[in-house]
Amino acid sequence: MGYKVVAIDTRTAPLSLMSTLPKHLQPNLVINASDGVERALASINATFISSTVPVLRATGVDASIVSTGALPAFKFATEITEKHGTLVAVGQPNDPIPFHWSAFISRDLTIIPGCLGQPKIMTEMLETVVAHGIHVEKRIYGLEDVETLVHDYHDPGMKGKLVFKIED
Repeated sequence: MGYKVVAIDTRTAPLSLMSTLPKHLQPNLVINASDGVERALASINATFISSTVPVLRATGVDASIVSTGALPAFKFATEITEKHGTLVAVGQPNDPIPFHWSAFISRDLTIIPGCLGQPKIMTEMLETVVAHGIHVEKRIYGLEDVETLVHDYHDPGMKGKLVFKIED
């Protein structure tokens, strides 16, 4: 779609998965959030800012999409999102998301919900998946596999999506 994409996670399995994707689906940069915000910003600068114009420095990404319920991911995304940038909250943590006032007042971030359950949005997503040949790594579980699904969900080596199949 023409965007420069940075994939971020703290788990090795999902980060390694990025290099196995078809070339046209691989992100431009893969970052382990465990390395910290400063290192992430340095990697973004090294990857996307021209060395011929040393005055330019990125202070973050234009937009972040947080698709996990882990609260530290929201903090990390807030810290690497450029001033006047957008953060899309798709993940649904159990606890309230603690955004610091400076995200709104000093940095003018726009934070919007990523409500994926709407029929129009789901149709657009499926059309994009088909049009661009996107492959989703997934594991499918039946009702009899609920305990295995819960175990796999908490497995740090888990990669892709876990799908609970309700009926045939």
